[in-house]
Amino acid sequence: MKPKKTLKSVVALSLAVLTLFSALPTAFAAQQNSYHDPADHWQEANNRTNELDANATVTHETFTCGECGQATSFLAFRTPEYTRDGQTAMTRNVRYSDGTMIGGEGKGSILDGVPGKDAYYTGYHWTKAVCETCGGINTNMGKTDYCYQNNVYWLYDCASNFFEELPETKTIEQSDSSYHRVTITSGEYCGFCYGTYKETSSSLERHNMETVIRPELAHDRFVEMDTCADCGYAETDYTAAKSVVADYFGVVDGQPHTVTVSDLSEAGVTTAIRYGHSADACTLTSAPNYTEAGDYAVYYEITYTFQNTDMVEDGVAYVHLRDESTEETEGDGTCGEDHNWTLLDSVDPTCLTLGYDRYLCVDCGKIEKRDYEAALGHAFQRVVIRDATCETTGKVLEICERCGTTQESTTPKGEHEFSTTVVPATCTSPGYTLRECAVCGERHIEDITAALPHNYVAKTTPATCEGGGKTIHICEGCGSSFVTDYTDPLGHSWDEGTEITGSTCTGEGMIEYRCVRCGYHRLEGDPAAGHVPGEAATCTTPQLCTKCGAVIVNALGHDYQEEVTAPTCTEMGYTTYTCSRCGDTYKGNYTDAAGHKPGDWIIDQEPTTDSEGSKHKECTVCGETLETEEIEKIYNQATTDSKGEAVVGGYLVIVTDTDSKNPIANATVALHTDNTLSIRLPSGRLLDYADQTTIQVQLVKDKSPVAGMGISVTDRNDNFSSGKTDAAGQITVPSTIGTTNGDGNATVGWEDADGNRHTLTVKVERTETGRPIQGSEVSMGSTGNITVNLPEGQDMDAKNRVTVTVTDNEKAPEPDKTVIVKSDLGGTAQGQTNKDGKLTVPSVDSAYTDESGTAVVGQYTVIVTDTEKAPIKGALVTLLPGEDDEADAFTVLLPDGRLLDGNDQTVVTVLLPSTDPAKGLNVAVSDSKDNHAARDTDKNGQIIVPQATGSAGEIVGTDTGNEDKSNTVNVDVTDQDGKPVDGTQIAVDEDGKVSVTLPDDFDFDEDGPVTVTVTDNQGEAKPDVSVTVTDGTGTTAAGETGKDGAVTLPDEYHFAYIVGYGDGTVGPDRNMTRGEAATVFARILAEYRGDSLEGGYTSKFPDVDANAWYEDYVAYLEKLGVVVGFDDGKFHAEASITREQFVTMCVRLNDWMALTIYKSEQAGFPDATGSWAAEYIHTATRNGWIVGYPDGKFHGEDEITRAEVVTIINRMLGRTADETFIRRNEDNLTTFSDLQNPHYWAYYDLMEAANGHTIVSGAEEETWHKVK
Repeated sequence: MKPKKTLKSVVALSLAVLTLFSALPTAFAAQQNSYHDPADHWQEANNRTNELDANATVTHETFTCGECGQATSFLAFRTPEYTRDGQTAMTRNVRYSDGTMIGGEGKGSILDGVPGKDAYYTGYHWTKAVCETCGGINTNMGKTDYCYQNNVYWLYDCASNFFEELPETKTIEQSDSSYHRVTITSGEYCGFCYGTYKETSSSLERHNMETVIRPELAHDRFVEMDTCADCGYAETDYTAAKSVVADYFGVVDGQPHTVTVSDLSEAGVTTAIRYGHSADACTLTSAPNYTEAGDYAVYYEITYTFQNTDMVEDGVAYVHLRDESTEETEGDGTCGEDHNWTLLDSVDPTCLTLGYDRYLCVDCGKIEKRDYEAALGHAFQRVVIRDATCETTGKVLEICERCGTTQESTTPKGEHEFSTTVVPATCTSPGYTLRECAVCGERHIEDITAALPHNYVAKTTPATCEGGGKTIHICEGCGSSFVTDYTDPLGHSWDEGTEITGSTCTGEGMIEYRCVRCGYHRLEGDPAAGHVPGEAATCTTPQLCTKCGAVIVNALGHDYQEEVTAPTCTEMGYTTYTCSRCGDTYKGNYTDAAGHKPGDWIIDQEPTTDSEGSKHKECTVCGETLETEEIEKIYNQATTDSKGEAVVGGYLVIVTDTDSKNPIANATVALHTDNTLSIRLPSGRLLDYADQTTIQVQLVKDKSPVAGMGISVTDRNDNFSSGKTDAAGQITVPSTIGTTNGDGNATVGWEDADGNRHTLTVKVERTETGRPIQGSEVSMGSTGNITVNLPEGQDMDAKNRVTVTVTDNEKAPEPDKTVIVKSDLGGTAQGQTNKDGKLTVPSVDSAYTDESGTAVVGQYTVIVTDTEKAPIKGALVTLLPGEDDEADAFTVLLPDGRLLDGNDQTVVTVLLPSTDPAKGLNVAVSDSKDNHAARDTDKNGQIIVPQATGSAGEIVGTDTGNEDKSNTVNVDVTDQDGKPVDGTQIAVDEDGKVSVTLPDDFDFDEDGPVTVTVTDNQGEAKPDVSVTVTDGTGTTAAGETGKDGAVTLPDEYHFAYIVGYGDGTVGPDRNMTRGEAATVFARILAEYRGDSLEGGYTSKFPDVDANAWYEDYVAYLEKLGVVVGFDDGKFHAEASITREQFVTMCVRLNDWMALTIYKSEQAGFPDATGSWAAEYIHTATRNGWIVGYPDGKFHGEDEITRAEVVTIINRMLGRTADETFIRRNEDNLTTFSDLQNPHYWAYYDLMEAANGHTIVSGAEEETWHKVK
């Protein structure tokens, strides 16, 4: 049995968080997700990392970042591990999500699957952390760990104290008329990753029925509904509640007469009736009686009561008494047979008695009955009180709507048709036999058997160095699981360690320790004393070491935060950039005003039959009203009845099937202000030439036909036919002729030679705007050809093209239909619809070349061949007619399998109808790889492509005479913003060298560098291609493409100004001598001025020997006044240079070349006052080159190391190392035996100074291009 877990406290969960990261910096977690079972919500993705990201629980936590060097906020991702065998990948020595094993070496199997389907939770989770400050991935781990700065997850144990009880949930579902299923789910889950061990069980329980009585006056009954309070299953029964108060028809006979009452209610219903002489005063317990002739209203109120529930019905009945005492008389006999008759009164027929008229002779008084009318018979209305079921009969009540006579009838019950389904028991639910009626749906459950026991299989995960052990019990039947036998992690067993780098006073040593059990390794260092930081770096000034003056933290640069002000409909948008540190601000990145975006029509006032409505359109962005329009008022509208008739206004409209004459009901008929009718056919009927519809219009008053009335008919598919009624007031639609409506649609039909009828809907619209052309006349020929006559004022030419779309009445496209379009100016065009049923006229001529490589387009003959005149079949040639005075042009798309190639050039010849060459016409040739080239035809009407020259983006190349050697290339040229440089010309020579000529207005100094990308005609990058670029001023830059086929030019050269010592060292921590300093400054200044340092210079200092290695350098600076020596007239080259001497040389160097100046807020130094170098120190401080020590002093007489000199000079020259390039290309760089640790504070500054290299101009940060 699974041991019962106790509920954890908040304190215990906090301890669990600390335990989880015992090997990591302490973290505080702020959970972003709420609990859910990942197996129920698993999202699959196209790669492992994306899938783990999509299903991760994300928290904000605090760790120490190895890149930022401080505690900062991380996004922590955790996703539970699921495997197909329920065992963690750690048992196979796999630690990382890409299959990499412990120690970062080798690959193993993860055995991942789909949770909830074929994979089980292992009790481990995958985890990854992303620094929210620098974006580093897993930088909370050791820098030597495989996952450091690698977008992978690593496995961590979901320890037992991480788990929380899964709240027990209960779901109830109806099973049959007696039972419902109760399913209970419980278990436990990891509080970090939400991996869940879930247990499920279910049982059948009887319904908990509750009874509710509901009156239904409209159906003359009470509804008794029994409902299960747990699952909602309901059973209903009906009890009739109806009393009929019937009118009384009689004659005056001296006796009292009143209405008759029949109580038809079923057993259990009590009825109480109150009567009155008005509807609001029904207080009498019996109906009032009447004895004299007249028509009397008897109001009543009936209260039905069933099981303490009342239902009230009110109404009115009538007592009709007629005086027949003088019904017929013979008169006084004076008239004989010549009576003078006049109508005395009329008696209407009833359900059972005749009606008649009585006539009176005004002369003799005789009364006589005539003009008898037959009795009407009962007019019963049928009310269903109860429907028949498989078990009970139904009940129907019929009441005469004239006299109130009632009669009851029953409908027979049916018989059950049961089907039997056996549901076997499982480990989560009992088994049973289900019998279900196919007629009424009644269900019965029988033969219930108990649920089976779970079949748990135990899978033991042994403890590892970092993960605890456990036994997972997984049921083979349902997948339920639980965990027992937790054991603690073993912990790493470290070896004695191996020294990698010995520590120095300024550099950190490094020792590697490796676990002898799992192979995991870690590094530990002996920290160096480190620099003493000065004032913190600002946006424009660096933080310097107060001991050595070295730059500890570069100037931070502005940290501009962007606040985007979006464009409005009328105002430009822009971005406000504000430095979060110093407050510097500016605006930029302006974007055009968006312009109004009109939305749909908004109804302001609905139209009525008395007044117009109104509507308007608003901008969906700013809400401004853009357009208003009046809505036509509704004049008359009706729907045809079962006779196909509808009355609108003074017209009777009859809609019938033309052939069968059957009425068409539910058609909507509307009468408009222009006295036209629109008819919308019901949803089940379409406009169909094979099943036409006839509309007849008559005047209501005399049924006379209405001729000449405009009729428009539409259906559910927006098919449209219209016309005017004939002399008989009729119109039949669709016909062979139609006129397009406001949507450009007209539906017409035709009959073929075999007697088959076809229906087509033709849509006519402007090609360029898509605007429908209303009023176009559409007609069908006897052969199925379609003729479209455009309305007056509608032109048709190359600028005003027309698109005709032909579909059947089900909206299916009709291809290969011949369409003739005529404009009112006499122009005619025709063609056949395409596969989409569309035809656009006048057409842009296109054709494929035939076996001879020839295609005729418009008036031209176009021939496509290779240079050996072999024809090229299947090339698509398209004529582009010129507009106004422009010349015609052509496009040629080569067939699949043929590419534009210099070694196999393509020849296109264009001939006029006279077979003369068509000169000066532009021909653009492209192929299936999107290569393209364009030329104007020469005097022979020909172009040959590709050529050795072309525009950027076009393919260029020539015949090299060697099929294994190709110079065919595509060359794209973009500026530093990644935008194409328009107007750029390209040339390629026989050896494949590319020349790029930029437009005249492009200047490297103002516009920055360009990136040239070279690919072959297959779209593959071309590395190692020699590229020369010339800008509009004639400045030239050259380089070679990299492996991605790209090169950025021009590039700037940073020369090496230190070379190290003969023993292979550079001595970063040695004090620099005056001779070494002179050498460095001389190299820098000579490089800048273009001077040579070899010979020609003689020093006047007596202690500078002519054979000294530094003699030329000192003499060069001596000549330019950069060095002046000491008071004793000597230079003292072997003496260490002091800080004030070094600063003096820096400032003097600035007199000869433009050094980088930085904004500095550093005040003067008190110990520099009175110094011989005070002015130089002040200038260097103002220029931002030095900042002094923490004690506020400069210490000008202190010595300075070679590493400190290089750091300051790089800063003066504006040079920074490309750390990524150096790391990746270290084997190709000049290195030194005493400079091997990249963590040494000046490592990259020294590498920058010791290696000559080109950089990409215009880059925000220095980017090395190539070492020279």
